[in-house]
Amino acid sequence: MQQEESNNSLGDAIKLITPDDQYQSLFDKSTIPKWILGLPSLNFLAVNNAAIAHYGFSREEFLAMTIFDIRSKTEKEKLIEEMRQPSFFSPLKQQWKHVKKNGEEIIVEVTAHEILFNGNKSRVVSIYDITEQLEQEKKIKELNQLLVDNERRYHSVFGNALHAIILAEFEQDWKIVETNQAASELFGYNSEEFKQLNRSDLLDLQQKDIASAIAYRDKTGSVNGEYIGIKKNGQKFDCELSSVVFHDLSGKLWSSTMISDISIRVNATHNHIRDKALLNQAEELANIGSVEINVLDGSRIWSNGFYKLLGYEPGAIKPDMTVFLEQLYPDDFNNYISWYNQIINQAVPESNIELRVRRKDGMIRVFSVSSRSELDSNGKVIKLFGVIQDVTKNKQYEAELELTKMEIQKDKALLESIINSPKDIFIVSFDQNYCITAFTQGYKEHLQKRFGINLKLGMNILDASPTQLRELAKQQFDRALSGEYFIMSRPLEIQPGVWRHYENNYAPIIGKDGKIDGFTVFVHDVDELKRIEKENRLNEMRYSALFSGASDAIIIAEVSTKQIVDLNEKASKLLGYQKEELIGKGINAIHPAAIMEEVKLIFQKFTTDGLHDYGEETFVLHKNGSWIPVAIFAGAVFNINDKAYSAAYFKDITEQKRNQLNLEKQNSQLKEIAWTQSHVVRAPLAKLIGLVKMFKKNMVSPEEEAKVIDYILKSASELDAVIHEITNKTISVENSNEIGTDNEMRI
Repeated sequence: MQQEESNNSLGDAIKLITPDDQYQSLFDKSTIPKWILGLPSLNFLAVNNAAIAHYGFSREEFLAMTIFDIRSKTEKEKLIEEMRQPSFFSPLKQQWKHVKKNGEEIIVEVTAHEILFNGNKSRVVSIYDITEQLEQEKKIKELNQLLVDNERRYHSVFGNALHAIILAEFEQDWKIVETNQAASELFGYNSEEFKQLNRSDLLDLQQKDIASAIAYRDKTGSVNGEYIGIKKNGQKFDCELSSVVFHDLSGKLWSSTMISDISIRVNATHNHIRDKALLNQAEELANIGSVEINVLDGSRIWSNGFYKLLGYEPGAIKPDMTVFLEQLYPDDFNNYISWYNQIINQAVPESNIELRVRRKDGMIRVFSVSSRSELDSNGKVIKLFGVIQDVTKNKQYEAELELTKMEIQKDKALLESIINSPKDIFIVSFDQNYCITAFTQGYKEHLQKRFGINLKLGMNILDASPTQLRELAKQQFDRALSGEYFIMSRPLEIQPGVWRHYENNYAPIIGKDGKIDGFTVFVHDVDELKRIEKENRLNEMRYSALFSGASDAIIIAEVSTKQIVDLNEKASKLLGYQKEELIGKGINAIHPAAIMEEVKLIFQKFTTDGLHDYGEETFVLHKNGSWIPVAIFAGAVFNINDKAYSAAYFKDITEQKRNQLNLEKQNSQLKEIAWTQSHVVRAPLAKLIGLVKMFKKNMVSPEEEAKVIDYILKSASELDAVIHEITNKTISVENSNEIGTDNEMRI
């Protein structure tokens, strides 16, 4: 009975369980790996089936192990370090790395609390394997980064492409939505003018095969060919057109068209026999080559450009079909043979094919081959003229463009989200008449909240502004409309007696014609920043007083070099040095060499994790060589001129350690006294309670009354004697605990 009461007095944090408890049944049947560890040895006392299945050890193997046996060397060292912390044996929730029987390392989240298991102090531990969860989080992060990279790649490819690219809504009768700079340079239209054009404005629809090419593209999803383009000035030019149709994520149908000016190439092909020099120059500029094949005798002429496309210097080898076939990509070999035979057998006048070729240097390139046939009087092919263009980059651009096209809508939504995300920055644009042309949601909410203005597109902001702000606003608007870029920062009285600080960035909007069409304003609510600046000035003044007058030692060190840059008077007194003696020294100058590895870990933890509101206990080295126990508290890491610094607070805990030791000793003795004497107090007290109950229930006869009263007095005397004995022992314990000296606390 006394033992049971003692156990219950330990509180709810410690549970009493035995093997046949209902708690034991829940422990065994839990799907979460669990085990019970003995303290302080940390050996396995019990494991459930889930732990056996998850880790691969048998129950017998577990019971012969400690928690060190399921950890790597590094994790063992970490565990040893954690066990030094007072909080380690408290209820906790931590993350660790465990090793299964098969050697697989897993990341787990551990929760634990203390229990009494078979009468012994133990710890029950629950294990949650979060390895897969962390891996998924890592993959999500990588996918997000990939999305950002793709977006950047798309903008880089689209904007810097050498070929004209036109993006159009396919279902809106080829409505142009976006063009790149190369398109403007090729056709002569700006991006806004393109949006007003039709297909007939850019291509000669009267040319041969153009209608069938468009129909073929609409049917198959892509088309490639050479056609006649029309520039803004009416000039017609030969162009190579590659167009694909695709769906975005929402199912909307788009077309992407890449157009290259091939006038030089076509003219050079027509005149290559008469002017080979011009051909070579054109081939080099256009990255193309040409081939002339005499079908009758099989002889071939390769241009300098074709040699270079194959990776050879001009004339380095004899033009030979075998050489070309050997460099063809294996999967394209049969396609080329079929294409070539079809031209010869069916006398095809013009044809195109794309082939992959392995250059001499091993690089795989994509060639676009265009052929034209020369026929004899009988209609048979006697010569073939071929123009070969390296379109590898084009294909790469097309592939990358297709990958990024589906993200256009998402990018637009993301951009709007980014623009609207800052809570204290608002964006608005105006035309020359002060009418609003665009604004962010934040700006609308800002005006509604501060001035009660319900913002709408087309609204004249001066007419809607408060009277006291109207003239000032007009002056600033007119400066922007005159072409000036400037920033205005000043407090405004938004309501009687209510002032706020705003910083407005004004910038004119300049059109393609160089004229100012309006202006934009970035409104930044800097009221909070101004308040912070004021507080910082006050903090700077407080710093000197707080640093010098602090009750604890303060030492500031540079994070990268671990050199001391400042310390207060308390630190000088604690360490026995003058301030000048320690400035520029490393932290090893104030700590014993024997524990420097431990000190470095503490320093790394403080500078990595930041602010710590609990102390790391260690020792500092006094100038006289003595070790002084201290608790180090970390302040936040701060940066000055791109250098990181850490401020640490050193508290001398010599007195605390001495008192702690004495208190622990005294408590131990008092607990021993209380435990030993409890049954002695219980006996006379129980007699008294029983005798009183007899009187209360009239169970004592008159002739027994005197005798019972004597028993009561005797029991009371016994209880009094016991109490005096306990009191005297307690006083004796208190008197026997002498206070230690500083030398006992210092090494």
